Amino acid sequence: MEHQRSNGLFLVQVKCYKEDVSFDPIAIIHSQIVKQNARSGIVLTTSGFTSNAQKYAKEVVLELIDGLQLVHYWSPYMQKQAHELGHCNNDANDNNHDLKPA
Repeated sequence: MEHQRSNGLFLVQVKCYKEDVSFDPIAIIHSQIVKQNARSGIVLTTSGFTSNAQKYAKEVVLELIDGLQLVHYWSPYMQKQAHELGHCNNDANDNNHDLKPA
């Protein structure tokens, strides 16, 4: 996936793995960054990363986001969505005073 920002092109790779992501996907995205003259890249996974993958990513300045970080980033968004939906449900119930629970 490509993400064009005002400061350049960033490449993103998403992996839905049960096992930790190895060195290979990190090397592949780094190769694409070089070929496409991108600014940098991110590899995001639902699992984790092997120590070799982490070491290589650090050397070539790639951001790694593991499953725990993903939940951390996504949690505030989901809480906001749940809060907004709660208000919608309360509003709907307020307008239906004649409805009684079964």
